[in-house]
Amino acid sequence: MRFRFVRVVYIAVMLLSVIVAACSSNNDSRDQDLVDIRKVLEQRNNAIENKDLSLYKSLIFPEYFDGGASLEQILSEMEYAFKQHETIAFTYQKSPVEFQMNTARVVQRIIYRVAGEEKGRHGHERLILRKLDGKWIISGGIQTGLLGE
Repeated sequence: MRFRFVRVVYIAVMLLSVIVAACSSNNDSRDQDLVDIRKVLEQRNNAIENKDLSLYKSLIFPEYFDGGASLEQILSEMEYAFKQHETIAFTYQKSPVEFQMNTARVVQRIIYRVAGEEKGRHGHERLILRKLDGKWIISGGIQTGLLGE
């Protein structure tokens, strides 16, 4: 009887250890995902400020289509803005990231400041990012129309 009790306790401890390890691993994975998403947002900032259309494109899902805007339309708008404005400063609010399986959502305020204008152009984004082949990319929610003339 005592052997059976010890065996049950041993099995319970082993199962609890596995559960704790799995939760810890998931938290470590989410921490890395958060770091990777923050890098994507910072790379987007750099792409805009350096007028690097190639980098900007690399951060967006190739089949992007959201709010009536395709990847081609977003890239066309950015290319036009890069040509129209001598400088573009891009600021975004570092907001919490909400995860759901292989997607993440970031709700943030954005501001574009262009040469020759006192006031910035403010917008609100609900960016959706997707983890594809181990890499986070923007798959929805890019605010359009702020840099058009």
